[in-house]
Amino acid sequence: MAPTPRHAHTRRLVGRRRGAATPNPDLSIGRDGQPCRETEFVNASGKDLDTIHPTDFCFFEDLAIFVDEEHRDAIDSETAGMLAAIGIGHGQPFNPDERMTRILTESAGVGSAMALATSYRTRLGLQRYDDRQWIEIGNTGYPYYEQDGHTMLSGLSLMGWFATGSSAAMG
Repeated sequence: MAPTPRHAHTRRLVGRRRGAATPNPDLSIGRDGQPCRETEFVNASGKDLDTIHPTDFCFFEDLAIFVDEEHRDAIDSETAGMLAAIGIGHGQPFNPDERMTRILTESAGVGSAMALATSYRTRLGLQRYDDRQWIEIGNTGYPYYEQDGHTMLSGLSLMGWFATGSSAAMG
């Protein structure tokens, strides 16, 4: 699958990691037994780099590319099952029909709005001052987002979407 033109420049500059989690100490052989690609560092100084996640159907196109480029076992089976239900899978073409495209387009917008809404009115107790809206975003659970045996989805969306994925300063 070719990257969508809208985000192709971001993928090219940021790149993707392949074989990064290999247990081999010299990092030359991936878990699949194939040689890893050489790491390529790209100097992005002075270049436009859009780090804002798309909030339309392109989000799912990017997700399909990400899933396909990672190792098959990089995603847990429960998440892989949810992605398979919408047509995204490792080594599988992502070709939703018109109906699914409409559903995914709407869900990307709704999901983005929901993540922002829960971030603006978080229940995580991050407010720094009683009389202001200043929050301690560093106390969201990063990097594990786990508390009392469960994943802190509010912290995950607060940091991953509100702080880094939707900020105009990140574009």
